[in-house]
Amino acid sequence: MTLIGPVLLIVLVLLLLLAARCLRRLSDPHVVGPARRIWIRAGAALLTGLLTLLVYGVGLLSGFTQSATICAVRAGKGPSQRPSSITESFFPLSKECRWTDGTTVDLVPAWINALLWAGLAGVVLYSVLAVRAALESQKESAHE
Repeated sequence: MTLIGPVLLIVLVLLLLLAARCLRRLSDPHVVGPARRIWIRAGAALLTGLLTLLVYGVGLLSGFTQSATICAVRAGKGPSQRPSSITESFFPLSKECRWTDGTTVDLVPAWINALLWAGLAGVVLYSVLAVRAALESQKESAHE
């Protein structure tokens, strides 16, 4: 858990720098036609990646402080009835509290993982489209 925060921050900064480069290229009046298409799709992949990382960060912080108390409240138990175990998973995100009577509560909302999967699919889709546009552009310039 201690390494995830710095790694996410580094990846987020790198994605922001790449997104800034994409925006700079798109604002260049000399970037037209197929090259513009490539940069738009690459920018969409980066933006989707940034939003996915943001959602991951929100999910990672779900129940960050006083997990046992929050678990007890969400399970409808008194704050003094602490869970017998709390297990965490980083992908898919989960922070599950279990009691000996069989009650379980996940502090990470279900929509977080749904958005993570959708975001990852979006990053892959836009990346493939950007590569495809780059290959088509290369073929067009070779035929000229």
